Amino acid sequence: MENLDVTEALHRRQAHAWDVDVLFNNAAVGEMGPLTEIPLELVRQVFEVNVFGHLALAQGFARQMVERGNGRIVWLSSIAGLTTNPYLGPYCASKYAIEAIAQAMHDELKPLGVQVCTINPGPYQTGFNDRMGDALRVWFDREKSFSAEHFTTDLGVEVRLTDDYGEMTGESQKDPEEIVELFVKVAEGKSDLFRNFLPADRVEEVKRQQAAIWDLRQ
Repeated sequence: MENLDVTEALHRRQAHAWDVDVLFNNAAVGEMGPLTEIPLELVRQVFEVNVFGHLALAQGFARQMVERGNGRIVWLSSIAGLTTNPYLGPYCASKYAIEAIAQAMHDELKPLGVQVCTINPGPYQTGFNDRMGDALRVWFDREKSFSAEHFTTDLGVEVRLTDDYGEMTGESQKDPEEIVELFVKVAEGKSDLFRNFLPADRVEEVKRQQAAIWDLRQ
């Protein structure tokens, strides 16, 4: 067991000395709340962990993988990297960034023998979504908010901003067992897809929500 903080340059330099066949960029933090009100330092922290820390880690390991002629870089993205929901703006933005980075890296490294892919989970009952809601206690004041409203997404994820914290509820939070199985499958190279999405019953809904952006009006 090794201690690794992806935001710490010293930790990353130590990690780059390891001989790694598969890099699984899995660390993540989340913040939710009205994007026009959330403290900017919280948004920066989301990007430091979810995006910049992982990119810096991937750069070092990509070099050794290219020199070796093989390797696999797996980015944990999200359904939030494919759709955007009110009050989840900071988290969605970080996952959209991951989508662009992973796809560009895929196209750049494929000719050099290195595989790059994403895993895009929907809401699973891991506790992550609940902690993201609890984080609102630090700064959100319902009485002082000028933009917060109750909202339910097209995907059945209910985001509720209550007096001083957030809740993500709804039947969309599924048993995480199947996503763990997908993690193992992708890590072992048993999937040839660039994007590995679960739950499968949400794929068409996501595509429908993406298509709807073209007709979005003011």
